[in-house]
Amino acid sequence: MNRAKRMLLDDPNYKKGFKFDHVWHIVRNFEKFKDNVITSRQINRKHGFDYVSSESENPTPESQAPESPGLSQFSLNLDDIGGGSPSERPIGQKKAKLKKKVNDEVAYSISRLKDDNSKIMEMLEKTNADRQMFLEMQNKNLAFQQMRYEDKILMRDLNSIADPNIRACIQAQQQEILQKRGHFQQPPPSGSNMFSDIFGNIGGSGDNMPDY
Repeated sequence: MNRAKRMLLDDPNYKKGFKFDHVWHIVRNFEKFKDNVITSRQINRKHGFDYVSSESENPTPESQAPESPGLSQFSLNLDDIGGGSPSERPIGQKKAKLKKKVNDEVAYSISRLKDDNSKIMEMLEKTNADRQMFLEMQNKNLAFQQMRYEDKILMRDLNSIADPNIRACIQAQQQEILQKRGHFQQPPPSGSNMFSDIFGNIGGSGDNMPDY
């Protein structure tokens, strides 16, 4: 130990000497720090050397070209990387499977979107058809109401109207209605008889219709 200290002082990198000199006084009596103690590493190294020497003296076909431990370990690592576990899949297959999954999900989303759009278009077309039918029915109802109103105008007796202005207005309306319906004859002043001949008993009790 003293020799080691002197050698350490001679080293320019350790001018301060051995820093753990105080620890050495504690552990120097431990068995592994005593001189002439053969450690397990030395025993294994000795046995290994004896084994190599015996093989070199009596070579066998298998031991004629022994491989170094580093080379054999490197070969094992290459085998592990190349072969891999049977349960593990190569990276290329995983990527292909993931890509196929993404493509399937995108295709499903597009197909579902098309179906939803088709349903929306069908609903809009049905709504438009219902709206057109409603408008047609409403127009027919308005036309029927207009015809009833015109029939009431045509059934008015001009002779029963005392006010000349009102009588002239009703007469003009009657002429306009008749022209629209295809009757271009101008009704005479006593036009009640002509209207009775054209429309019969429209609005009268004889046809089971309410009186105007």
